[in-house]
Amino acid sequence: VAKLISPGIGTLRGKQIKAGNLSGSLILLNLAGAVALLLWATRMVRTGVEAVFGARLRDTLGPMLKSPVLAARSGMFLATLLQTATAAGLLVSGFASQQIISVTTGIIALLGADLGSAIATRLLSFDLQYLIPALILIGTAAYMATENRGWRQAGRILVGIGLLLLSLRMIGQASEPLRESSLLPVIVRTLSADASITFIVAAVTSWLFHSSVASVLLIATLAAKSLIPVDLGLDLVLGANFGGALIGAALTRSGTPAQRAVPLGNLILRGVGSIAGAIYISNVRVPLDWLGTDPALQIIHGHIAFN
Repeated sequence: VAKLISPGIGTLRGKQIKAGNLSGSLILLNLAGAVALLLWATRMVRTGVEAVFGARLRDTLGPMLKSPVLAARSGMFLATLLQTATAAGLLVSGFASQQIISVTTGIIALLGADLGSAIATRLLSFDLQYLIPALILIGTAAYMATENRGWRQAGRILVGIGLLLLSLRMIGQASEPLRESSLLPVIVRTLSADASITFIVAAVTSWLFHSSVASVLLIATLAAKSLIPVDLGLDLVLGANFGGALIGAALTRSGTPAQRAVPLGNLILRGVGSIAGAIYISNVRVPLDWLGTDPALQIIHGHIAFN
């Protein structure tokens, strides 16, 4: 891979480094490290929110989920807060297993959670780079200054958000040399020529990440750097949605029938929808100007529109 990639100009530790001095393997290592930080930061935020609000959310959501309209709204709020539909889906599946809610209501709540995770992606896409040092500083101070569990978890959440925003900036910087790569156009042409391969690659990536939010943010960042066209990015987003729906179904495969039925129902609806969407946009030109003028926003708005 190092021989195939011919990077352009990159920035490392504040110094300009010529393409010849920055090998393809180092570019991929930097990019992999940035993606790993994105996944870790997403997990930090989710576990922090669960630690602070977990018990309260379970007590509050149980009665609310009995109404279909409130179930969809509650699922959307929960996934936006947790930045993942998977965790929300596991919680809702647990309610269905305990017969607190019906399977149908659980599926409705999980569809709302899918929309909530898409909204979380939009919130994280705002240009908040100037908040990174403040979030990390305040979060670290809150975590280390006291033994109070609530304050420590709040600090954990702030540090996680700061690291998440930092990882997005790192992904953009690490992928910058790929503009001059001789391998990237080959990959893009291969994916653009076969929508099914694109769909499968994105689904597997989302499965490996265990987070459709992280997958879509990565796709949007690459589109913002003009490394992939928006049409290809939308194909990847649909595949990421399919992979995201697979996660909950796999994690509950050993549960009770009611517990398995909720994520399976979501997989059928979201999965069939993503496949149909991929077929549609491969045959019909999508009016991208409806989704915004910026490539990254077009990707994220397409993700929200689908959900």
